[in-house]
Amino acid sequence: MSAMNGQLEMERISGYCDICTKKDGEREHNLQRCKVCSVLVHELCYGMVPTTTKNPDFVCHACKAVGQEIEVNVPSRLGGWLLRDVLAQRAGANSFREYLRGIGGKGDDDERRLDFYLAASDFYANKDEEGLFEEPLKVRAQNIFDTYCARDAAKKIELSDGMMSEIEAAIFGDDGSNIASDMFNAARQEVLLSLQKGHLGKYKQSATFKTHLASQRKMVKQEGRPTQCSLCSVSTGLHAMHPLYDDYGREGRQLLLPATGVGFKRKEERLEWVHTLCAMFICASGRTGGLVYGCTADGDWEMPDDEDEEEESQGQKVIGNKDGSEEDPLQMEQLSYTKCEQTFEPLLERLERANPVNGDAKEVLDCIQSMTDAVELLTVPFVDEGHIGLLVKKVKKSFEDTHPEVKARCKAFSAKMKKVYYEKKEKGVPEGFKPIKHANAVDSPAQGSSGDGRKGGGDDVGGEDAGTNGSTFEQKHPIGTAVRKEFSAGAHSGEVQSFNSTTGLYRVVYDDADAEDLDEAGVSKLMLSFTHHFCLAAPEHGEETTASKLLKEHQESLRCIVCNVADTGRRCNRIAVQCSAGDKQEFGEFRQFTKKSLGKSFKEKGDNTCTTPMHVGCARWKSDYAKVKGKSVRMCYYFPGKPPTYNGPDGYTDPVANCFCRNHAREIVEGLTTSSTRKRKADAEDDSVKDDSNGDDSDANKERRIQARKKKRVLLDDSDNDE
Repeated sequence: MSAMNGQLEMERISGYCDICTKKDGEREHNLQRCKVCSVLVHELCYGMVPTTTKNPDFVCHACKAVGQEIEVNVPSRLGGWLLRDVLAQRAGANSFREYLRGIGGKGDDDERRLDFYLAASDFYANKDEEGLFEEPLKVRAQNIFDTYCARDAAKKIELSDGMMSEIEAAIFGDDGSNIASDMFNAARQEVLLSLQKGHLGKYKQSATFKTHLASQRKMVKQEGRPTQCSLCSVSTGLHAMHPLYDDYGREGRQLLLPATGVGFKRKEERLEWVHTLCAMFICASGRTGGLVYGCTADGDWEMPDDEDEEEESQGQKVIGNKDGSEEDPLQMEQLSYTKCEQTFEPLLERLERANPVNGDAKEVLDCIQSMTDAVELLTVPFVDEGHIGLLVKKVKKSFEDTHPEVKARCKAFSAKMKKVYYEKKEKGVPEGFKPIKHANAVDSPAQGSSGDGRKGGGDDVGGEDAGTNGSTFEQKHPIGTAVRKEFSAGAHSGEVQSFNSTTGLYRVVYDDADAEDLDEAGVSKLMLSFTHHFCLAAPEHGEETTASKLLKEHQESLRCIVCNVADTGRRCNRIAVQCSAGDKQEFGEFRQFTKKSLGKSFKEKGDNTCTTPMHVGCARWKSDYAKVKGKSVRMCYYFPGKPPTYNGPDGYTDPVANCFCRNHAREIVEGLTTSSTRKRKADAEDDSVKDDSNGDDSDANKERRIQARKKKRVLLDDSDNDE
């Protein structure tokens, strides 16, 4: 048995990965076999944490779902619920009203707008929750106008001038012929968009929304192993698959397609799935990156958005799971305070216990270094409490006679602390802010590791007496979660072995038997990504994003050359990619085979890239489309990059996501075949030289050997160029 995860050390599995088509052990990629359907996947290809062991109990996502009741949001909408979905039921309207009352201020004005929206909706439907109206249409229209639109209305709302003029013309018309059930629809839509833009992002983060959303979910049973992919036209065969979710975050659920058609053409409602190859390929491709993105089981994801493009281009990682709304300054200040508190208090406790008599100088140096590394997390309210400054002075005085290096490090920290303090004080603390001590923050920096990059035992940090005023923490990361961390002496793999609900800290044990205690964010930072499901780019709270616009453009303008099926249906989620020939992400060894035809294209059309569209799954598995001499030609190439353990010298380090049209695919296959033939000829020529010499040292034989070597060198040079 292996020490990690209880998995078995096993021999190589025969066969090829369903996603990249490589063998087990190819550049140290570990192959796993689903024990139900026997589909083969490399761990990194499948979005799993890479390991070096075989798991005989591995079951793929598709097989694991069979027969399971899966919870879905109703309605199930890409990008999550819009405000109209919330207000479609009185329970949702009451939930939104509760949120508005909770924020006060402008929420009072918006509550009147909510009342108008509901009244106008009932007017259009000619009924409310109690049934059909008995009053004449004109009377009800007049009541709505008097209540919300008249100059002296009790619940006066603001509408655009043009909108108000249309309503007045209909109400005060001579014969009343302009009064119709849809007369308030334009105003209703204007109010809805205003409420959605101003509140939907924050409302979806509130407990009232989450409670209402949970009440509207239902369970859907996955009857059989899924084979149909939402990203391509391939619906047969057993392939590696992932669920497709309606939204990121903890409220996201698997996307549900409604029932369609009638009679023998009817299709019942069904859960959406994607081929792992299709999703991973679209994620990795330069032209389509961001249209599809992977998430962990709790909905966290990593990708840039409109506001983060500059930061991403500078090499900084941008973490998703944002609600797109304005941030509450008091809440953000509290989060900063809690981060500071959770980082510094354990270190201060260790300083309190330090004593020169006990030889604790090294412990003090480590603590001060960790505090210096985290100095930017200090907040003005935390420093104003005075404890940190007084304690550092006390430690400096205690150790200055016996350990001058402690004094020097304390002075350096104090200088940096003052600099950060005055910079943040100049920016100001939100008015009315009063810190809540030991609040349970959802995002805090790692604790328990030494500032010099060495692992610490973490006993003091993770101890039971480091409590949080009796509160308990919820465990997010399961026991056995695999992590990997870079230290000054090199990288080490490890796993979570225990969790302390009192302190919220996880005990992580590394492969060299060393250990440390980390909080939730610290473990998350070290985890290798585990792709649980995928999401599509969608409007954010009803507003189109750069990625969602690009997705629409792809679906409207590209048509797969293989299946020839349009991607413009209302609930269609297929996405076509384009031929990689001439693209900057084209695999280097393929360029020499496609550049000749691309050069001809440039002369004829002024363009040296091929833009032929195709679905990834169609290019990979519809094998009848492209053939050379009766044999299918490979059109799709995907490689996930190197696993963390691989240190090989070759160029297979970054992901490769290339699809080629039929013509360029043929050129690549023919070029690779020619290259292989040249290598065989060179080897044969070398063998011939050795056989012919047979100990003959005559001048004629020497000349023959020289000419043969020259010929071999030419063949090998050509072969190297091809590769």
